[in-house]
Order: sequence, then structure tokens, then C-alpha cells
Amino acid sequence: AGRHCLGQRPVVRFAFAGERAFAVTQDGISVIELDAGDVRLSALVQLPSTVRVQPDVSISADGARARTT
Repeated sequence: AGRHCLGQRPVVRFAFAGERAFAVTQDGISVIELDAGDVRLSALVQLPSTVRVQPDVSISADGARARTT
């Protein structure tokens, strides 16, 4: 087991198949791969924002798309 830091107050969503998780923070969307025995951060998708506020993000069930409002 390892410790992974994702920023303050992440909102976490899981892909439908459970192979990855998405943590939405002020910095953007962290994509976390949940392979058996190997949990790792695979990407940080930055969101367009001029103010560092918690974005309102919807992520599709399969994890293929995200939309901000």
C-alpha cells in the first residue's frame, strides 16, 4: 500500500469498470489507475480557470469524457 496526495478536498469518482478513479481538485482532474497491486497516478488534466476554486465537473461512467460547468 502507498500514500497518494491529490490536493485539498478531492471529489472522487470511479470508472464504471473500476479500473481507474478520477479525483477532481482545484488543480484539475487526477487520473488514478487501479491495477491490482499497482495503484498509480497516470495523468493530471488541468482545467481552464482563472480563479483557484473547486470546479464543477461531470465525468462519464466509462471515464472517457469530462465536462465542466
